[in-house]
Amino acid sequence: MSEYRRGADFERKVVNDYKARGWYASRTPGSKSPIDIIAFRAGEVHIIQCKLTGRMSGAAKEQLREMAHENWFRAYLCWNDKGAIRFEELTIVEVEA
Repeated sequence: MSEYRRGADFERKVVNDYKARGWYASRTPGSKSPIDIIAFRAGEVHIIQCKLTGRMSGAAKEQLREMAHENWFRAYLCWNDKGAIRFEELTIVEVEA
């Protein structure tokens, strides 16, 4: 199976996981953006980058963080961990002094 196919299958698994939890979720195939999946429900929006290994460059993480911050979204990196979906939140959290 090609790397593209494995990645697309994993993205579908993440979409189905979100849908099972009551979210609307959709892949963004071929978008050439850092967003693989967008999911939303009741005023919440998640933008998600899927990686089979969980590795993502610092610059790509920062780009996703900025996109989320500018639009009041939550950003996540997700990866396949022996068949389980793992998430790392990338959202910038601002603390008021």
